[in-house]
Amino acid sequence: FWLLLARGGRRNAREARLKRQLSPERDEYMKLKRQYEAAMEENRKLNEIRERNKDLLKIQKKNDELTRRIEQTEASSNSQLIALKGDLERKQMEVDSKNALVQRLKQELQDARANSHHNEGGGRGGGEG
Repeated sequence: FWLLLARGGRRNAREARLKRQLSPERDEYMKLKRQYEAAMEENRKLNEIRERNKDLLKIQKKNDELTRRIEQTEASSNSQLIALKGDLERKQMEVDSKNALVQRLKQELQDARANSHHNEGGGRGGGEG
């Protein structure tokens, strides 16, 4: 019994000694393990950021494309509006010209009527007046 106890005591002492010797190495291992885990977490976060950046770049590219299309459409619309304005101005000039012609013809008609009445009256009257 004493022999077993003594042997057990020596084993416990040897284990305690080994644990003390391994303790700094274990501490170093745990420190490195924590650093590794922190680095892995940081890497994971960086990968997430990288993916988000890719998504943002895609969105930026789409925005640029849409902006370019809008600018093209505006330019096209503006040129169409300018062309339509020119057409409208030409039509207005034609209408004004025709209105002026109608007014001139009306005036000539009135003048012709007035002259024919005057001539008719003078001719019938036979020198009255």
